[in-house]
Amino acid sequence: MVLYAQHPDFQKSLITGFVMRQNKTNVARQMTGLQLQTYPNPATDRLFVTLDNQAPATLRLYGVQGNMLYERNIKSVGKQQVSIDLIGLSIVQGTYFVELIEGTQRQTATVVVGPR
Repeated sequence: MVLYAQHPDFQKSLITGFVMRQNKTNVARQMTGLQLQTYPNPATDRLFVTLDNQAPATLRLYGVQGNMLYERNIKSVGKQQVSIDLIGLSIVQGTYFVELIEGTQRQTATVVVGPR
């Protein structure tokens, strides 16, 4: 897709392209090395979060309204996996956001919870 802005004095390409695809895995990364991966997506009963942090971090799960539903302090560093029991948290079908915070760095992944 290409989107142009045109005026008699100039022509500017605003968007040169984008890709939309559906993955079973949702990966968010920054150049700093902080990594966050969630699966399955969509999830039903349990959500697995694989993270790679260089310092102690905080893992949070938010609803679309911005309400925090889950928080866990991650004291160990390196690649690790966290399991979140969605049934125990009374999570219903919808869209949620998983956020990993390490100091001033943040990574966010979108997760869909499907019907059980």
